[in-house]
Amino acid sequence: MSTLLTLPPAFTPDDARSIVRRHFGFDGAVEPLASERDQNFRLSLEDGSAVVLKIANAAEEASYLDMQVQLLRHVEAVDPSLPLPRLRR
Repeated sequence: MSTLLTLPPAFTPDDARSIVRRHFGFDGAVEPLASERDQNFRLSLEDGSAVVLKIANAAEEASYLDMQVQLLRHVEAVDPSLPLPRLRR
């Protein structure tokens, strides 16, 4: 199945807030972000920081998502000064 032919996820901001609270222990104001194939939300936390929740398209290959994670980990290890998102483990 192609990610270009499969509709992106359709979670509400309340769903996203609940997911982040339940799985990651964060809470904050939720703002939907634009995305082509996935669904993304920015959560502004009480301490002034922010996190992004990415909900991948169901048709996305796991190896592609893993490559994205490995790329971000590699960049952080090699040059943490680059302004890229950081993964929360």
